[in-house]
Amino acid sequence: MSQSSDPLLGMAGAASSSGSSAVPSAWESARKKSRQLETQLYKKLQEFAQVQTVLMNDAVQGRGNNRAGNIDLEMGRAAVAGASVAAAAAAAGSAGLAGLSPLLQYEQLTGELEQLLSSFSLTIDAMARMLSDGGDGGGGGGLATEANQYLLSKARQTLQENTLEFRRTKQNITAALTRQELMAGAAERRAETSSTERGRTEQLLREGRSLQHSLERTDDVMAQAAAARESLLSQGRVFAGVRGKLTTLGATFPVVGKLMSRINVSKQRDMIVLACVIATCMFFTLIYILSKP
Repeated sequence: MSQSSDPLLGMAGAASSSGSSAVPSAWESARKKSRQLETQLYKKLQEFAQVQTVLMNDAVQGRGNNRAGNIDLEMGRAAVAGASVAAAAAAAGSAGLAGLSPLLQYEQLTGELEQLLSSFSLTIDAMARMLSDGGDGGGGGGLATEANQYLLSKARQTLQENTLEFRRTKQNITAALTRQELMAGAAERRAETSSTERGRTEQLLREGRSLQHSLERTDDVMAQAAAARESLLSQGRVFAGVRGKLTTLGATFPVVGKLMSRINVSKQRDMIVLACVIATCMFFTLIYILSKP
């Protein structure tokens, strides 16, 4: 950054030692250099403002800032480190400044503007040194005029205004990029939350369908049980009717009643005998099990 203004400082030193003939030439060179740098700063600041507008619109609308394709980020870093536009474009192949994404344009213009501001500041310092050396009565007394002082003051004012404009625009772009990054992070979190909620909703729907199927099967089983219950009740009513008819028949015909009574007594006796036999078998079985070693 200092190479562009070192000749000016050499001119200033030569002017103070070689007399009044070299001073005007060095002053004119410094003044022309100052005007050139002022023009370049104006153009670059205009480009910087355009990049600011694009990045802020992207931040507001939530778009990404790599709209020119997959261009290597090293282009922007090379521009910040001091590489020229042509060198940065060569690093990307056939893509030039117009092919850079707004973010890379921002990084590249930031480096160029910092270089220009530094060169402009050094040029103004060289001009001030010339006026100081030419206005102290040491041989170049005609250089420190009011017009030249006004030009130096105007150059300093322009440098201050351009520096403030550069810093303000850079702060706006930084804030826009930060806001865009936060919005992107929020969008990702919303997408993750939405995906998680969709997964939970699908799981709940599957569980709901499973429960509905289980309820339908339960309803079918309950319907079958109710049908079996009605069948058993119907059979019970049939048996009750048969029993009532037999009782009526026994009361009507005494012989039949006696026969039925004998049948019931015989059935009870057989049941008692069968119960005694079963109890005896169980008793001996238990004794046998307990007597085994």
